[in-house]
Amino acid sequence: MKVQPLVGIDIGSSKITTLIALRSEETQSINVVGVASLPSAGVKKSQIVDIDEAIKSITSSVEAAERMAGLSISKAFINIGGSQIASKNSTGVVAVSEPEGEITDSDVKRVIDSARAVSLPAAQEVLHVLPRQYKVDSQEGIKDPVNMNGVRLEAEAHLVLGSTTSIRNLTKCITELGIGVEGLVYSGLAASESVLTATEKELGVVLADIGGGTTSIAIWVDGSLAHSAVLPIGAKNITNDLAIGMRLGLDVAEEVKKHLGDKIKANTTGEGRQGEDSKDGDLDLSKFGAEEQVKTSRKTLVEGIIRPRLQEIFSMIGESIKESGFGGRTPAGIVITGGGSKTVEIDTICKRVLSMPVRLGSPHTLNGLVDDVRREPAYAVSEGLILYASKSNIISSRVSGGTSFVRGITDKLPKGMFGRAIEFVKQFLP
Repeated sequence: MKVQPLVGIDIGSSKITTLIALRSEETQSINVVGVASLPSAGVKKSQIVDIDEAIKSITSSVEAAERMAGLSISKAFINIGGSQIASKNSTGVVAVSEPEGEITDSDVKRVIDSARAVSLPAAQEVLHVLPRQYKVDSQEGIKDPVNMNGVRLEAEAHLVLGSTTSIRNLTKCITELGIGVEGLVYSGLAASESVLTATEKELGVVLADIGGGTTSIAIWVDGSLAHSAVLPIGAKNITNDLAIGMRLGLDVAEEVKKHLGDKIKANTTGEGRQGEDSKDGDLDLSKFGAEEQVKTSRKTLVEGIIRPRLQEIFSMIGESIKESGFGGRTPAGIVITGGGSKTVEIDTICKRVLSMPVRLGSPHTLNGLVDDVRREPAYAVSEGLILYASKSNIISSRVSGGTSFVRGITDKLPKGMFGRAIEFVKQFLP
């Protein structure tokens, strides 16, 4: 029997990352065999704005990962973000069907379907239905009610909602490549899989995945996802501020931002390089690609430009936490991940603004090409997609992807030139 690879494609505002992994039959460990991260085009604030450009970028990333892995992929899990992401908590109630009162898988499915049945705007659809807890008669806090006895079964569920238009455009970009969309996963949920510990989820924690154009927020309470949101601000805003403040190009500003973040990391590990700027010294911008030999104060860059933008980002995160109503139930604090988490002084500023414990999170679960992806916060979502795919393969009967019939058809059709034909067929299907 041929082992199917686990594939995650992270389509972000600044990069498109493809991760291909295989599960070891002996140890059940997951080994990364192919990885590629290339600049994205046609994507802005985690939404597709130019389909043709996006397809080109995704194609380049997928092909590079396939070459490294030495195999071709037919289906993948895709992340979805953007400010159109919303969430709500819902409750479903059903009567237990068995005369003896024993709860079965069928009852659980019915109560989840009941929680899912909420009125939504025409432009939104449900991405995830994540059970938070069950209630059997008067007993609360049940995680798995199957085989328990009762008359009334109640479920509290967290619904992650997405824009129908965004979902269709994203799906179209992937199916044009001849790749079946095995599932769409909210970016915050994917990052949580790779970065958060079980203890943090149980205690209550806030995850902030700071990407290029957006920041995904996931609040976990009692081991379950309780709130999801996406803010239309990210690390690119810091780069833009530096470019405007220094009157330099975006490429130079990005290099300066990375240097400042790397410098702090080097100082903390005692691996600082000789001949570099001192903590309070000047930076020679010509080293980063500036045409003129301009020197600027590090203090000016950090305190005058970067810090105010980070304060704004964390103030917006604080507002989102307050609106969720779960602010007092997150004693584990906040975990920051994503490429933006490498910004200089980000943990200090976060602690100051939000007044809660702060941890910088990096993925650490996968094996294989660990030098490329392990301990690198920018790969949090792509690694999370692989872990989500792994869990979904184990309990495939519980995966909600919708349109499984359509997916079954598209997976069997030839690749490449038939992408548009697939879309044509799909529009006649329910």
